[in-house]
Amino acid sequence: MNQLIPFTEIKVPLDWDYDESVKKVQPMVRKWTDMSYEFFLELKIARKALAKTGIMSDRTLCPTWYQYCAEIGITNRHANRLLAEYFSDPFIYNIWNMPKGDDEDHFGHFPYRFMRNLLYYHTQENDFIYDPFAGSGVTIDVCDEMNRRYSCFDLIPQREDIKKWDIAFGLPDDLPQVDLAFLDPPYWKQAEGKYSNETNDLSNMSLDDFNNTMLNLLNELAKKEVNKIAIVIQPTQYKNNFVWIDHIFAFARMLPDYEIEMRYILPYSTQQYNAQMVERAKAEKKCLGLNRDLIVWNKK
Repeated sequence: MNQLIPFTEIKVPLDWDYDESVKKVQPMVRKWTDMSYEFFLELKIARKALAKTGIMSDRTLCPTWYQYCAEIGITNRHANRLLAEYFSDPFIYNIWNMPKGDDEDHFGHFPYRFMRNLLYYHTQENDFIYDPFAGSGVTIDVCDEMNRRYSCFDLIPQREDIKKWDIAFGLPDDLPQVDLAFLDPPYWKQAEGKYSNETNDLSNMSLDDFNNTMLNLLNELAKKEVNKIAIVIQPTQYKNNFVWIDHIFAFARMLPDYEIEMRYILPYSTQQYNAQMVERAKAEKKCLGLNRDLIVWNKK
């Protein structure tokens, strides 16, 4: 089942059963953490099966979908939103806009939809993905869905399937040949103290130490002849007294043996700044940055 990618056309099995589907999905909703690909797939199948009974947006014309959602313990509006976000087609343009993230509980979370698009456009089935800043485990979850192999690490793992590793020690000795290295490092001062108080945490370093640590990591990846390197980061501005630091250009200079394959713009919502920050920017006549950069490099 996990070999199906989210963009695959999903069909209703001939033996699909309403009651069995409810029994299968109910425990996943109650735990929430079990909302895996299997959950979304079953929810999608149920909605498609029940769509035959009427117009999905009208409760009076499609009572069975409303009933199904009520029985599994979720509102139909929430279920529709989850499905719309989860099974969306790939972005066709390089501006990847989402009204809000899909995991607000984890600071620095990289949205699932963004990861699906990245793997969809820049990897193939069975490719090997390396993620040294695995965070909430999005890379693992999406690789499982899309049939990619992976090895994921973090300085402070949040899950058992993420291994503990400090990039200051280079790459793990047992790391196999990598097709795509995905780097979502702490965004320097913007993440200061958010992950930990450790001095070897990138978010707690000086800018020179931050850049040197990233340079060493990128050099190691280049030595290993990693095929593609993808980096996502936001320029530092507000937390640096409005002095604009465009990290992505610094990283580009660190990769002389690679060329840019694609650049994506990932806008934030305006909720990135509170009212006090906005008023300060107005008073000092500063324009606030509101996007992350995601660049994919190919080895020359």
